[in-house]
Amino acid sequence: MRLGDLIFRVRDKLNDIPHPHKAVATGNGEQRRFTLPDRRLIAPSIIAELPFTTNTTFSEGFDWPDAPMSVKATLASSGSGQLRASKSSVAWPYTGQKFTTQEINVSGSGFSTLTGVGVIKSLTIFNYSGPANTLVLETVGSLACYVDEVLQVDNYTIDYMNGVVEFYTGEEPANGSAIEFEYYTCRFSADEVRNAVTGAIFAVLREVPKVHSTTVTFSGTEAVVPGAHNIVAIEYDDDGKYMRRYDWRTFRDDEGLHIKLYSSPDEEHRVFYTSLAVPESYADDLDDYLPVGAENAIVYKACADLLYAQLASRVYTNEFKNVEGGNVVRVYELQRAAADFISLYEMEMKKVRAGTKWWVK
Repeated sequence: MRLGDLIFRVRDKLNDIPHPHKAVATGNGEQRRFTLPDRRLIAPSIIAELPFTTNTTFSEGFDWPDAPMSVKATLASSGSGQLRASKSSVAWPYTGQKFTTQEINVSGSGFSTLTGVGVIKSLTIFNYSGPANTLVLETVGSLACYVDEVLQVDNYTIDYMNGVVEFYTGEEPANGSAIEFEYYTCRFSADEVRNAVTGAIFAVLREVPKVHSTTVTFSGTEAVVPGAHNIVAIEYDDDGKYMRRYDWRTFRDDEGLHIKLYSSPDEEHRVFYTSLAVPESYADDLDDYLPVGAENAIVYKACADLLYAQLASRVYTNEFKNVEGGNVVRVYELQRAAADFISLYEMEMKKVRAGTKWWVK
């Protein structure tokens, strides 16, 4: 399972998978401001900033749009080349997707567009000429506006949070014109869901950390273990048998966690350690980060945290009243759903605690 699939499961549990909406209006030649029936439209966002020096293939380091939409590709500085994208037009999930390929030109003087991007599998820069550069991918936002079936471009502004479209002065739709808005909405933004999932991963790892192992060579009596949070055990090979060492201590600096032995060893040592590292891109495989069976616990914890955050915002803004019509969730429904997710999280954590015993013979 990948991080993107985990985020999809959280949205699925909360019934918050972005889906398309349409709204229509009729112009009168004067009205510039149109309020849509929905709020929290999916706004533009940067999904990748990928540095490179020459022809390169990226299979990680980028996120995916919350819904199928166009993605602008540009270079941060002068240079030109071509971009090959392996992508799917379906937003979720990652596993089992069918991917197609699109090739576009990229440069630092403007942008080209990848169309209908749901999930990105890989990106390849080829035929590049120029200095070291950065590939920038940015979604264009989920709203498209048509006036008399003609797509409108750069003649209006959008308040994505409140669902308001306002045309520029002099760009008012003509009297009797048919206006159509197409857009995607979600209750929780991509950043909110990702932060909740990351927080849930930290919560699980703090209680039931996954144990990793690596081989280190000491310089004198010291060695650094990159990415380590705590050292569990240190062993050395004694004629084919691994023997446990106890004469060590640790300290931390900017390089990471250091091991210091009381005497200089002659051989490599096997170090077992825990880490609080979390996946960085949507395509990262969670097996590298999580203890066995932790996915369900993370999903339930993230769902509960998102609902509690929504509950807190309504306290501060006095939104318990049904000022938005029937779409406003009552406070007790939020409390009940959040409490249910916490109960499910605790049940799953019991399984994780019981199933991640670790020892060394």
